[in-house]
Amino acid sequence: MVARALIGLRPGFRRFPLVRVKRAPVLLVAGVRTRQASIMRFEGAVNSVLHPSALTTLQIPFGTLSEQRFLRLSAEFGGRSRVPFDPKRKYEVLDFLPPVVQAIVNLDIELPEPQVLRGSRGWDEREPDAELSVSLDTNCHGTAWSLARACRSDARQMLLFFGDMVRMDDALHGGRFRLIDTLAVGQLNLLGIMQLQPGDIVAFYEVSEWPRVTMLLHTAVHLGAGIFIDKPNTELPGEDSPYRLGTAEMIATPILEAVGSAVRAEVVRPRGPLPPAAEVFGSSYRQQLKDLARSTNRPIGMPIVPQFEYGLGGGIRSESLCGLATLPIEFGDSSRGRLAGISSAEATGG
Repeated sequence: MVARALIGLRPGFRRFPLVRVKRAPVLLVAGVRTRQASIMRFEGAVNSVLHPSALTTLQIPFGTLSEQRFLRLSAEFGGRSRVPFDPKRKYEVLDFLPPVVQAIVNLDIELPEPQVLRGSRGWDEREPDAELSVSLDTNCHGTAWSLARACRSDARQMLLFFGDMVRMDDALHGGRFRLIDTLAVGQLNLLGIMQLQPGDIVAFYEVSEWPRVTMLLHTAVHLGAGIFIDKPNTELPGEDSPYRLGTAEMIATPILEAVGSAVRAEVVRPRGPLPPAAEVFGSSYRQQLKDLARSTNRPIGMPIVPQFEYGLGGGIRSESLCGLATLPIEFGDSSRGRLAGISSAEATGG
């Protein structure tokens, strides 16, 4: 009999109705004509922090396709989709994206309540009499790491976790990535026409005379043909931030609205397969976690990553524990990827 895990955090999801806002400026994708590409709004989604444009997504229908056009689109987006060719099927851009992207796009995550980690009393020297709690949080950096990995491998898992901004910045400038280009704010429109590859990461930085421990603001992943995916904001209670598709302009607009024109972007490309997220974003409590699992003869249940609070001088003021949820991908009748074990009610909010 397998011992019960110490922590088991399971997210929920919902899908908002989509309402057309306006026509999207996407007439051709890999030389294939689109059928009235649209910018769609997540109807009912609310976020008091973000610019309203962050609550929109891109919808690109193609209609029926010849096999030649189907193969052209498949190659443009990395050829990882399992959706087969059918001359009678009406396709859209989602059919050509990696299965993990197909599974998560346009969904909004619902976070579970944190769980107390029994046996962690005394770990935090500031509160030695308190036991620590483990939350399940997710942000743009954790999303970018998971989806860049999915674009460049046959990954069949979506990773939900909080990617610490300093760890992410360090990883992007380490030996795992190659710098493709740096763009000033007046050059951000070039993102849509650069020769990017699926899995390239665009990192947006604030430009300021008051440097902080990192100026990294946001990360998004290029999927192909100038189309990106991102999670516009860290998940917050009472605020919606669905995973969404967008053009370069759609991805950049909420950032520019938030901090003004003092923004630059770096485009980086993974040199090879990305290492496990738990390795790159590992918690400083890793040894205590191992010792706890050994002493209780119970598994922790999921990898643990940090959520640091930084002081004005750049030092770490505190570290919270965050779980890393691994969600397997399965395939439905449409052959698109979908999250395994998530019921239709959970995915629709019904």
